[in-house]
Amino acid sequence: MAEKFDRSKFKGSKLSKIRETKEDAKKKDIQLLGGNRRAQFIKIEDGRNELRIMPAHNPETEPPYRPMRTSTLECELPEIKDGEETGKMIFQNRKIFIATQHGNENLRALGKDPVELYVSYVKTLSEGIEGKKERETFLQPITGFKSPKGWVWGILPSTNFVAYALKDNLLGRWEIWGNWIKTMDKITAAIEEEEESILDYDPFSDVDEGYPLVVKKEKNDKGKYEYTLDKLNPKKRQTWEEFCEENRVTEAQLNELLSKESLTELYVDCYYDTDFDMAVNGLQLFDKKEKFGIFENDEFLDELEEIQKICPVREKEEKEETKKEEKSTGRGKRGATKTEETKETTKEEDPEPDEEDMTEWPKVKAKKYLKAFIADNYEDEEYDAYLEEIEQLKLSELRKWCIQAEEKETLPQLEVATPDDEPEDKGVTPPEDTETEESETEEHDETGEKDELEKFTSRRRRRG
Repeated sequence: MAEKFDRSKFKGSKLSKIRETKEDAKKKDIQLLGGNRRAQFIKIEDGRNELRIMPAHNPETEPPYRPMRTSTLECELPEIKDGEETGKMIFQNRKIFIATQHGNENLRALGKDPVELYVSYVKTLSEGIEGKKERETFLQPITGFKSPKGWVWGILPSTNFVAYALKDNLLGRWEIWGNWIKTMDKITAAIEEEEESILDYDPFSDVDEGYPLVVKKEKNDKGKYEYTLDKLNPKKRQTWEEFCEENRVTEAQLNELLSKESLTELYVDCYYDTDFDMAVNGLQLFDKKEKFGIFENDEFLDELEEIQKICPVREKEEKEETKKEEKSTGRGKRGATKTEETKETTKEEDPEPDEEDMTEWPKVKAKKYLKAFIADNYEDEEYDAYLEEIEQLKLSELRKWCIQAEEKETLPQLEVATPDDEPEDKGVTPPEDTETEESETEEHDETGEKDELEKFTSRRRRRG
């Protein structure tokens, strides 16, 4: 007698397995083909993170690190769905370049930026207030302030640095905070002391003998994230030559680097009329909210016009490309953009909100939707804070957040803790510009690829 056909074996495949297969295919595509010209930002995950800093595209003329000076402003923007404007306006945070750092020669010569200019006018306004404490309170929207829930950010511009780096063998851009740069300087000084000589090369981005860096992200007893950074050292009984061989940047990784936009392309002479317009958009909203009245000052408006007149105009094609970039990577939102690796580990399949009434959603479904939304739209401290917050919300609040996320493409604003124990005392005067080297980016083609790789590998070797 023939065995009875077991139809139960042919149930639908689990979505988790399908997602795993698709993401694995996507990951391999990125590794083999290099993906888009613009690399995603690296996310520092909980626990131990090992990073290998890459050299500049043109090591003879460019540094492996570029300053990125920005201010975060809430802006009123057209809602975009499926690449098209819906006709609605929404409010979103945008990380905006500062002209005195990222502008062309004319803008740097003028020495003015909309955000820095606005800050200087508010500072002048504060000088008429008697009492140090009263002045500090008046300036809190600019400088930020400490609340019971953590640090509330102001609009004062800050400067971090960006480098290309490898994390888990994936290439991305790493935003290096100011205190991390100081730690790296201390590590360099310790290496110089050990070798009893002044280094004439960067000990982290050297392709043959560079030290990988280890960043640990852990919560302290108060539940606040702390970061520690140190260089990776040779294992016990491992020779220096073995250590270098294990951590040497490969030719394939260098070729992938060359396929991406250089840091010079991304962060030098890159301030356009679109950046100016976004800054003014956010500043007008900020001024209206805080009632400083700076936009009623004719002198301020004249200086804004002075900046606008010499802003280079971004070509239409570039503007369209920028829109696509912001839509796909989240550039401009507070924090770094998400890497493909991060999406693999955090993003879940979005429920279809249009087909159901969110006010009837159960708690599990609401959380699932919000976690997917947070993974797509938030990074670093905001990302962690929002995940923690939704675990505390009641079902009614979860449903309200889901509706807001769907309608406004943003969540209620949280007070987010700073990554340091205390923020650096920047004062209210815009910090001086960070010096940056200028150079022309060389074009790379197939015939010149070998010459470009030789630039990376012809470095002086450190003695064993």
